[in-house]
Amino acid sequence: MVLAGVAGYVAYRLFKVESERDRKADYFQKELAEEKSREQAASVGFWHDYEKRTIAVLNASKLPIYAVVITRGGETVAGISIVGWMRSFAALRPGESIELSISDHYDEDGDINTTGYRIWFDDNSNKRWVRSLDGDLRRFHPDAIRDFFAHGEGRV
Repeated sequence: MVLAGVAGYVAYRLFKVESERDRKADYFQKELAEEKSREQAASVGFWHDYEKRTIAVLNASKLPIYAVVITRGGETVAGISIVGWMRSFAALRPGESIELSISDHYDEDGDINTTGYRIWFDDNSNKRWVRSLDGDLRRFHPDAIRDFFAHGEGRV
């Protein structure tokens, strides 16, 4: 009877050790996949060229990006920024770049506020990303919009 109890305890401890190892391996695999996905998104450059009065995008990753949308925020209505300007492209191949003139966005003094510009794109694993001109890169979760409106914050 004692031997059965010891065997049961050893089996339980072994199960706990193996379960923890499997949990850590799963976590590591998810982190690795997320890091690889973020690596592609981080290789998409987005900047403002003051001399040319353009904004530029460069897909420096080894894979294409899809559903590329460049926006400039406009007015804010009830806490929601309304898009004041937008250009879209079906895809950018690896190494492909685009430049868009924004000279009509400058004021009469030759100044421009670049804080509202964003690029939205899907990576090769169909994850949506958004990057601002200041370099901020975030994964965009479509559920965020649904949740925003479901809780009443999006009502005008």
